[in-house]
Amino acid sequence: MVFFSGDKSLIMWALMHHIPGVIVAVIMKYLGPKNPFYVVVVLFATIAIVYTVMFATGTSLEEARNEGWFWHYEDIVYQHNTSDGVFGKWLPPAPFGTLGGVFSRKVYWPSVVNNLQSVCAMSFLYLIRCALHSAALLKNLPSLQRHVRVTAAPEVEQSALRMPAAQPRKKTRMEKFSEIVDIEEIMSNVTDTKTHTDSMVVEHAKPTSMTLKGLIVQYGLAQMVSCLVGSFGIVPSVATSHAMFGLKAEKIAPQIGSVLLLSIFYFTDFRLIAFVPKLAFSCLLSLAFIDIILTWLIRSYLKTKEKMEWLVVPVIVVFAFGIGLLQAVLLGIAISTFLFVAAFFRSGVVKFAATGLTVRSTIERPVSSAHWLDTNGDQIQIVILQNYLFFGNASSILEYIASMFENHEMEEDELPPLPKFVILDMAL
Repeated sequence: MVFFSGDKSLIMWALMHHIPGVIVAVIMKYLGPKNPFYVVVVLFATIAIVYTVMFATGTSLEEARNEGWFWHYEDIVYQHNTSDGVFGKWLPPAPFGTLGGVFSRKVYWPSVVNNLQSVCAMSFLYLIRCALHSAALLKNLPSLQRHVRVTAAPEVEQSALRMPAAQPRKKTRMEKFSEIVDIEEIMSNVTDTKTHTDSMVVEHAKPTSMTLKGLIVQYGLAQMVSCLVGSFGIVPSVATSHAMFGLKAEKIAPQIGSVLLLSIFYFTDFRLIAFVPKLAFSCLLSLAFIDIILTWLIRSYLKTKEKMEWLVVPVIVVFAFGIGLLQAVLLGIAISTFLFVAAFFRSGVVKFAATGLTVRSTIERPVSSAHWLDTNGDQIQIVILQNYLFFGNASSILEYIASMFENHEMEEDELPPLPKFVILDMAL
């Protein structure tokens, strides 16, 4: 909207304030895969650079705030109405504000009714997200890994590099270089030692004993706590991210540290935020935007074989602005259902068909029964099914089986005998 406003001064102001954040986000995106710690270094370096520029140009903190590079205290400190009584400090958007609003009867119910569609849509989306994320977590946990640098053992000395231990130096006579030194052995020792000194060992995530149901319940509890208590329920989830795992900070200590850090900001009315430049926050938002676009839009398009399936999410996002979020989600569900059914129709429901002559179970039988199967096995039709059974698929199976009993215009000796038994294998 800024670019379509036609106000050149507004456009230049927006570019001047947002381009630095995009540049810093690109640097974080480039350095992040090399080492997650670089992201933290770049973040603190951004704050230091802003203050360095202010010092070099003689710009005061108040002037920088007036130019929009820092927040004013009025933009950060939570102001409450003293007429609200004892619950005035605990109304939204303060932490535990939802509980305070319910207990103080300050809920504006017409607003709740007007936003009920969005609440239902977001609840459904979070339900799908938690279910899919839980399954993906259990499946991809063995693939979660980090590279840990291993230092050399203290007993390795430089003297070991000059001569192999397996060939001690003989002092009874003068030796030639080639008699006492194995060049290839020395070079391998040097290479191994350097590799051992600077090598990166792959460390995998620890396995979990939690079931899929247990993970979904944990996600549900986390969402409920976040809804009730606000930011204090969301911050601990930061320590469960891949970046924290890469920094070896995935245990309980970073989660407690996050809550304590947020408590310090909260009980000081978030006044410390006024000393942090907006660039430090905007670059993180730009980084999240780049990650989302690359992961969920570009890479997913390249990895998805059926492009129509990929198109569902963009359709939901576009229609959410035009017809509403709940209607867009329902439209996405309908499109996904049709694509799902069509995909299984294309792959077919009959995976394999055989007779009793070619497929035989491993159960031991009497000789007479085995002889009967050898003689009359072609009267047994075995149909192995796959995918899912829908109304159309069930009808196609019925037609397929009925075709086995149809009369064909062929010589009778060329036709297989009509089956007397039909076995449907639904294991797949």
